[in-house]
Amino acid sequence: SKRKSLSLSSLKVSQVLGVEIDNNSIFNALQRMGFSPQGKKKIKVKIPSYRKDIKEEIDLIEEIARFYDYKNIPDDFSLITRTIGARDLFEKKLARLSLYLVDNGFSEVKTSTFVNEETLTSLGFDSYIKVQNPLNKNLTLLRPSLLPTLLQIISHNFRNGNKDLRLFEIGKVYTKKEKGQYQEHYNLAILLAGAPNPLFWQKEKTAYDFFDLKGIFTSLCQFFSLTEPEFLPATIPFLTWGKGGEIKIKEKIGYLGELKSNILKSWDIDAPVWVGEISLFSLLTIKDKFYQPIPSWFPVIRDFSFLLDKKILAHDVLKFVRDRFEGQIINCEIFDYFSGPPLPPNEKNLGIRITLPPSQKTETILAEIVSAITERFQGKLRQK
Repeated sequence: SKRKSLSLSSLKVSQVLGVEIDNNSIFNALQRMGFSPQGKKKIKVKIPSYRKDIKEEIDLIEEIARFYDYKNIPDDFSLITRTIGARDLFEKKLARLSLYLVDNGFSEVKTSTFVNEETLTSLGFDSYIKVQNPLNKNLTLLRPSLLPTLLQIISHNFRNGNKDLRLFEIGKVYTKKEKGQYQEHYNLAILLAGAPNPLFWQKEKTAYDFFDLKGIFTSLCQFFSLTEPEFLPATIPFLTWGKGGEIKIKEKIGYLGELKSNILKSWDIDAPVWVGEISLFSLLTIKDKFYQPIPSWFPVIRDFSFLLDKKILAHDVLKFVRDRFEGQIINCEIFDYFSGPPLPPNEKNLGIRITLPPSQKTETILAEIVSAITERFQGKLRQK
């Protein structure tokens, strides 16, 4: 009878079965099954003519697995790579982020990664990555930000009478590196326009503002157990000065603010639009949540109003107090702000709320905080 020959690698046997089987055991098994093996690491096997089911190396490996007994193979044994059809960790994090935003009333959009030079130039982007063989002559560049392609979505909605928007996009952006190379990474963009609440005769319709957008990014960081982000004034080419800035978590991770009116006009958008965008590298470094029991004591909450120079940022005051009195206070936050008459023209009122645990030193700590603020920022404590 005619006998067909096949080659069998002992290394391949171990890789497929997920368990180390020595050469002697493989050789023994093949002999006892009547396959006439020859050689060591690369074994030549003669297949009897009556075994028409043995056509490839993988068929021989299956026979060895049966002979070796499946119960001797670890539980995670599989002839199929375990990652096929399953999401990797990064994709799971993206899905978690998307679900969180949808649960909070956002609609997800997906846009093209290609843009034209005119759009990028109008937004102030001056670094381009050109596509060598573009499918469309008008779309020859890879986007450095999600904003250029999102503008098309906003414009389309406004032209069709839909001016209350709460949108987000998770997508790839491309930035230049040295020597003509580029880097591909994921960004998240959030967009607000119009009003957060539907038209209702008992309630006045209010428009989105900077604090709505800021609150969304803050809550995102809280949800993913990250450090609270800092929002700092900065000049962003496409944002209205004084109504936006950069977002930081140790380092700059993005921007947020109101789009400039001339940009909106060029896209036939006739109402304010608030947009924010961050790199997902920091946000998706998700940590485990830690839960603490409700304390058995009630915290001490005290409000103070300070008269400060208008140029002093509220962020700087909060950071100063939190850093200086870390471990002694629970929280420090702004509860009030105003300027104008009857205050002097170059000064503002800043209301600061201090929360701290009850102790015999409570009044001493509060006095130290007031003293530190007045000394560091040349402020005055306003008495009621």
